[in-house]
Amino acid sequence: MVGKHVSSWQSRNPEIDRYGGAIWLRNYGAALSLSGLPELHDKAFAASLAFFGELIEFEYVLSIRDASDNYFILPSISSLETA
Repeated sequence: MVGKHVSSWQSRNPEIDRYGGAIWLRNYGAALSLSGLPELHDKAFAASLAFFGELIEFEYVLSIRDASDNYFILPSISSLETA
């Protein structure tokens, strides 16, 4: 991921095998990346883990959702809240 990106979706380029599935943990200078599910689900799970692990705030979750047009993120968080 490059620059001020919050999501690997912003630098996604399938022509060079660069896909989504990671989020940038800006407070830690690191990425949280998952693989094995479809890209948007990987990212939703990563955002959920980071949120519940108190690595990111809810406002940042929303910025990840918006940057990647990923509307699986909030249902993922909701399902974990009730588990």
